Amino acid sequence: MSVLGGIPFMMMMDLSFADAVFESASGYTTTGATVLAALDSLPKSISFYRQELQWLGGIGVIVLAVSLLPFLGIGGMQLNKAEVPGPFKDERLTPRLARTARSFSELYLTFTVVCALCFWLAGVSDWLV
Repeated sequence: MSVLGGIPFMMMMDLSFADAVFESASGYTTTGATVLAALDSLPKSISFYRQELQWLGGIGVIVLAVSLLPFLGIGGMQLNKAEVPGPFKDERLTPRLARTARSFSELYLTFTVVCALCFWLAGVSDWLV
């Protein structure tokens, strides 16, 4: 995924293969690291693409950690127990992987729309262009 995700950086920004793959992997893993300078002056298409990679990486990490890792016995439920307050810590969020992934995807999309509306209401509208 990181190699394929790096292709637009190589084509549009003339980045080396290593830098393009690093930028793509950074987006998918949501680390926020970058090799690009002057992020404010990037073309809007590349800026949007970077944010799209980070958005997809964020939802991927959430769905993987909470719904898939428990089936592998790697601590997804421990993450859920640490984050859920009160007496509901030991209950499964949803009984099936697909429903859990769908629930988190809908929640993530809702938060994305709410945040975009808040930016728009605050007057930060140049990202709409």
